[in-house]
Amino acid sequence: MSQYVPGLEGIVAAQTAISLVDGANGRLVYRGYVIADLAEEMSFEEVAHLLWHGRLPTRAELDALTLELAGSRALTPAAMTTLEALPQDADPMDVLRSVVSVQGIEHKLEKPTIPLAVHATASFPTILAAFHRRQLRLPPVKPRADLAHAANFLYLLTGKESSR
Repeated sequence: MSQYVPGLEGIVAAQTAISLVDGANGRLVYRGYVIADLAEEMSFEEVAHLLWHGRLPTRAELDALTLELAGSRALTPAAMTTLEALPQDADPMDVLRSVVSVQGIEHKLEKPTIPLAVHATASFPTILAAFHRRQLRLPPVKPRADLAHAANFLYLLTGKESSR
């Protein structure tokens, strides 16, 4: 008979080379970098590249990723129709799952790849912000390619550019 263990203490959920959870010392490490340092010093795009490729990007790689994310933010017409058809009180995770499925079908995205991760990462804020604004009975805001990923998300939520 198995022994009951409350919570996940002592349970290995998965082996990974990407992150280390050092709960005893209150540290989370991504690819050898302490997350607090990354949050303080790096952009979202730089950390995404680190997670996907195992190293921080060069200037050219960062510029390319920034452009690729910006170009993948818009929702397809079918994805937007799906978003508008979902109940306003739906759980945001259910909305995200449903709209991402439609968005993926239209783009014929198949097996997990870095381009798929970029596309999903770019579209998640657009989906969630549009749904949030719909719950507030506000029209969705179109994503802006001239803003960084995090700044664009704030813009999509509020309709206003960040002061920072």
